[in-house]
Amino acid sequence: FFESDGHEGLQDYHPVSLDSVPRLLEEGKLHVDVAIIKVSRPHKNYVSLGMGVDVTREFVKYATTVIAEVNENMPWTEGHSKIAVSEIDWWVSVNHPLPSTNELWPGFFERSTSSVDVLQRIGANIVKEIPDKATLKFGVSPLCTCVFPYLRQRRDLGLHTDIFSPSLFQLIQEGVITNKYKTIDTGRTVVSNAHGDHDLYDFLDRNPIIEFHPSRYLNDLQTLAKIDNLISIVGAFKIDLTGQIATDSISTKFYGGLWSDNESILGAKLSKGGKPIVILQSRSLRGRSNVVIALPPGTGVSITRSNVEFVVTEYGTACLYGKTIRERCLALIDIAHPDFRAELMEQAKAAGYISQSQPGRFSKNTYPRELECLHTTKRNKNVLVRPIKPIDEDNLRSFFHNLSDHSIYLRYFRKVKSMP
Repeated sequence: FFESDGHEGLQDYHPVSLDSVPRLLEEGKLHVDVAIIKVSRPHKNYVSLGMGVDVTREFVKYATTVIAEVNENMPWTEGHSKIAVSEIDWWVSVNHPLPSTNELWPGFFERSTSSVDVLQRIGANIVKEIPDKATLKFGVSPLCTCVFPYLRQRRDLGLHTDIFSPSLFQLIQEGVITNKYKTIDTGRTVVSNAHGDHDLYDFLDRNPIIEFHPSRYLNDLQTLAKIDNLISIVGAFKIDLTGQIATDSISTKFYGGLWSDNESILGAKLSKGGKPIVILQSRSLRGRSNVVIALPPGTGVSITRSNVEFVVTEYGTACLYGKTIRERCLALIDIAHPDFRAELMEQAKAAGYISQSQPGRFSKNTYPRELECLHTTKRNKNVLVRPIKPIDEDNLRSFFHNLSDHSIYLRYFRKVKSMP
């Protein structure tokens, strides 16, 4: 956004996460004169907020005047989604069909930001980090949807996320998402918004297995920490070689809000068995690298390097947890687009992130993923066998120095005292 009036300073933007809005209202830093909301038909002196709960309750509480559009087609959703009719000042009755996803955001989710092959490869890489029985939380970036088709490879998944969509509805129908092993809200999907079509809206109506909660609960760190095996997946624009993430702006231009990405990442870090995952395409629409030596001047850091653990592109996954700056550079260069790897390596050396003597060579050839295989040991433990990568350098050296002289001779057919 901000493509026209924004250049003249006629628009403004609050760079806060969604769950910070209630606090801004409470402290009077955000003033609301009129709140216009959409609700279901009244039932026993209450109405349901239907498919849009997030921060609506707080706006109703602090607005001077509340106007409700009462739609007979609005589903009565379960959870913390009701308000008393006494809180509403004016009523407008309508009976038109609820807008579909494409009517709300024409072409937004279908708009191609990259080739289908790139999105498929990102999705295939993400699902490798998702175990059976995990609970999933997705950011609002359309890039996050690329993993949805691959979730059918998993079973008994849980869902605790901001937006419920037709693809997630389909996974519930197919039995992929069961919420059976969630450590809180067991057996129930927890969301704060939904969009879709008539079938989805009909599914939500008075359905106890789908609960709508305010963002304050959905993204509360104490709540997220109670969910074991929470896998949070958020989309990003760019990442620098130390792990700094940009999700809402590039240079001085804003492309979106912060939503709940930072809380999602922190919540997964606090979760027992959780994984915070940041995903991005290796190249921008203009063909530039999205893995850079430093973020462009003016770009906001949405997620700091200390909170980044897993980064996924179409070229693989970089685990940054516990890694030094040098190791982070090598891991991120390894999943950058091959056309930029040599340049990134030289930039990292010039910046002092990597020693000038670093022997790593980054070929333009694609990593031979077809050679990877999963081997099951006699003790029924799964082990991934794959070709070696530049990031494995330290592990290989450590492995070498733990070998006996006899083992080294049998492996290399000569006496070797050190690894290069």
